[in-house]
Amino acid sequence: MRESTRGWGLALTAYAVVLAGVLAWPNGWLLNRFTVWLYVKGRRTFPEAVPEDYGVVLNVLAWAILVVLAGRALPKVSPLVWVVAGAAASVLAEIVQRAFLPAREALWADVLANTGGAVLGAALLSAWRVRDRRVRRGTR
Repeated sequence: MRESTRGWGLALTAYAVVLAGVLAWPNGWLLNRFTVWLYVKGRRTFPEAVPEDYGVVLNVLAWAILVVLAGRALPKVSPLVWVVAGAAASVLAEIVQRAFLPAREALWADVLANTGGAVLGAALLSAWRVRDRRVRRGTR
């Protein structure tokens, strides 16, 4: 692994461990409280938003970050592969929550938000890769 990708690999590993912990935590109460806290803090800025909207945004951001980190750690893997992997991991996470974590809600809406986050992450990753190629060639 090149030096430049090693740091991304470490960041990916740490982030994936934290995300897996959040997804597998037996009780969603703390995550719910965090979402409500964000809602309360953002009421003046986004008065039309409801707490569930903040949950969707958190899901999108969580998976977008995961895909960007994965793509930077493994630069030869296509962003499309990361989208498919993100969608599959999201489905698996919801299945695990439904089967083994009765206090958690397994929702197809979460799969959709997570997959949307993977798509966003892949788009950001693709743009970053284009920029990297231009910088290496000396063009902007």
